[in-house]
Amino acid sequence: MSGMLKYYIWIILMIFGYGGLAGQGAWELAKKTDGITIHTRAISGSGFKEFKAEAVIDNNLEAIVAAMQDPVVSKAMNSSTMEIKVLEESETRRVHYVASDAPWPVSDRDGVFLFEYSFLPSSGAVRVDLGCLPDYLPEKTDRVRIKKSKGYWLFTPLENGQVKVFYQLHVEPGGNIPAWLANSSVVDTPLSNISALRRHSKKDKYKNRHFDFIKS
Repeated sequence: MSGMLKYYIWIILMIFGYGGLAGQGAWELAKKTDGITIHTRAISGSGFKEFKAEAVIDNNLEAIVAAMQDPVVSKAMNSSTMEIKVLEESETRRVHYVASDAPWPVSDRDGVFLFEYSFLPSSGAVRVDLGCLPDYLPEKTDRVRIKKSKGYWLFTPLENGQVKVFYQLHVEPGGNIPAWLANSSVVDTPLSNISALRRHSKKDKYKNRHFDFIKS
């Protein structure tokens, strides 16, 4: 193999083989409470931290998915949420418009968020990939549009009838917002999200839900 070919292969590996790990700081434990463990890390080129959270919910998988898809529960997950509109809905694809109240003098935020559900036969888990669709709706003059948001939920059933919950997310809130202010909620967000999901998923209306894409 020529030296030049080796060089090109090295460049490709650097870009594609290791690119997923480049620019990411080490995970640091941020909080552990009420059975929920939250870690955060810095992301190169961003002033806003990424979080991951883990917990176990005493419930069945489909009840948790049903609660996750309910916009009422979605609003309960975040106390700052002012408005949620369901723009698309099916078992495996949902699009929500969400507007959030921001503390003065920061402008309120909004975004169009995509939730894509998939079943993983190898583990019996459900994965929910999260993303942004910033051009789905025209921007509002009184709200700053969130244009970058990426993460996922993973719900893995355990042998004892419980479900392990994993949640990871990085958001660029856009506009002129101090990083310290946005980062002050990077722990509260997953904590309130998982707590609300655990609480609401136990309601009777979710007990007997069934989803065709979930194969038992």
